[in-house]
Amino acid sequence: MLKKVKKIPLKVIKNDAGDIIKYLQKTNANFNKFGEVYFSKIKKGYVKGWNLHKKTSCLITVPFGAVNFVLKDFQMKKTRKILLNDISPSLLIIPPNIWFKFSTKKKYSIIINLIDRLHSARETKKFPI
Repeated sequence: MLKKVKKIPLKVIKNDAGDIIKYLQKTNANFNKFGEVYFSKIKKGYVKGWNLHKKTSCLITVPFGAVNFVLKDFQMKKTRKILLNDISPSLLIIPPNIWFKFSTKKKYSIIINLIDRLHSARETKKFPI
């Protein structure tokens, strides 16, 4: 199941006033449908997660900072680690039934997460730590 997680480089349009990062367009094969978009700030020394979405796919990028993601299969046996940062922007696609958490070594970092359905507490699981 972790093989279904994808990390895809994003197009960077150079601009003297500040580069433009093309995050997503509706014709992208990885875009299913729109549910919600949220920004999440993560501070150094903290970990956000372990979360699992039963039906929701997450399309994540890091517009500011650097974020370490740890992903695990449904049984929490297999692990995959992925770094996203603003130096080489990428789109991280996390399909349903993958556990994930994230952290940063920077003072703080920001992620953008586009999910393909409205958030529902019944659809999300938190791993008891």
